[in-house]
Amino acid sequence: MITRKARLKLQETIGCTVRFFSLVAFSAILLFSSCATLPEPVERRSLLDLIDYFDNIGLPPEKVSTTRHQALLAADGCVMWIEGAKVEFYIYDVTIPNQKEKLDKIRRENKIEVLTYNVEAVVNGGIVMLLYSTHPSVAKISRAFRKFPPDYKISTDKHKSQFQNSPWPRGVLKLAHNL
Repeated sequence: MITRKARLKLQETIGCTVRFFSLVAFSAILLFSSCATLPEPVERRSLLDLIDYFDNIGLPPEKVSTTRHQALLAADGCVMWIEGAKVEFYIYDVTIPNQKEKLDKIRRENKIEVLTYNVEAVVNGGIVMLLYSTHPSVAKISRAFRKFPPDYKISTDKHKSQFQNSPWPRGVLKLAHNL
């Protein structure tokens, strides 16, 4: 026969063991569920990289200026005049919830609403291109933008020296004056 004291001790031991294994199982579920969905990568390319890229592939921007990127909920933006026509680019930061939602919506719909107008958009990573569809070289520009590599970094000495100690947007404005 088991005494009352021994039975209580046994119940306490079983209770502790059950709680321990429950905690281990819960921790494992949390660990594996966080591994199942990887976060969207943060855009590491800058608009300066994009300017340099277009310059290197033979579509050098004739003029570059800043935009009112906040109106489109973007982290940054610029306007480039390429082959005489204007094209706009915006970078979205996916670590900021409203920017991630906006980028996801643009990616799904291939358009963005600007002042009640629907404007066609192309997304490459966290960068959005607008006003390209009316460009005289629409095919060339959209193809080049879609091929903009995810790991691209400024490569030309010309641009490196211009932007080395220059934060955005001053660096882009410096490039704009030197074009």
